Amino acid sequence: MKLGLVSTLLAFAGMASAASMHVVSVGKDGKLAFCPDQITAAPGDLVQFQFYPKNHSVVQGFFAKGCTPISQAPAGVAQPGSFSGFMPVDNSSTSGTIPTFTITVNGTAPSWWYCSQGKHCQSGMVFTINPTAEKTLEGYKANCANASANITPGQSGSTPPPPVSPPSGTPAPTGVSLPTAVGTGAPGSGTVLPINSLASSTISRTAGWVVVGLVGCLSVGMML
Repeated sequence: MKLGLVSTLLAFAGMASAASMHVVSVGKDGKLAFCPDQITAAPGDLVQFQFYPKNHSVVQGFFAKGCTPISQAPAGVAQPGSFSGFMPVDNSSTSGTIPTFTITVNGTAPSWWYCSQGKHCQSGMVFTINPTAEKTLEGYKANCANASANITPGQSGSTPPPPVSPPSGTPAPTGVSLPTAVGTGAPGSGTVLPINSLASSTISRTAGWVVVGLVGCLSVGMML
C-alpha cells in the first residue's frame, strides 16, 4: 500500500515539473503589443499576463472575426471566454507593482486574444496560443486590422468602447479575478506582482512550474 502511494506521489510530481508558466507582457515600454505575441503551450500550462501603463485588457476572441469576444462567435464556436477587465497602470505610480491575470491552458487547439482598449486591437495588439499552419498569428492580425469595432465583452459591436484612464497619481491596482477559459472554462487568477517579478500566487499551489519567456521579451527559463 505504501509503495503504491509513493508511486502515485512520484507520478504527480513528474506531471507538475513538466508544466510551464508562460509570462506575457502587455503594453511594456509603451508598445501596443503582447510580448511574446504567440506561444506553444501544453494542457495544464499557465499563461500569466503582466500589465504595464497605461490601460490595457486581455479578451479571448475567435479567429474569423477580429477584435470580437468569443462569446459573440457563431453557434458551435461561441463560449463564455475570458476577460481580464481593464488594468489601468499609472505612469507616475511609485507603488512598484503591476497587475497580472493568469489563465490555464486546457487543450491544444489555437486560441486568440486581443486588447479591447481604443483601437489597440486593430493596431496589432493581439496574441495567440498554439497557432496552426492554417490559422496563423498573421492571419488573425489581418482580420483584426479590418475590424470595424474593438469590442469589450458586454458591449455591442456598433461602436468602440471609450478609453478608460486611471486617476492621475494613483498606484497600480490589484489584479482582477474573473472566470477565464482556454477551451473548458477553468478559473483564472488575478494578483499583483513587484515590477519585473516572475513570482505568482498560482505557483505556490503546485511545485515545479517552469517559467518560460522568449528571447527579446523576457529571456527566462528558470525552475521555480
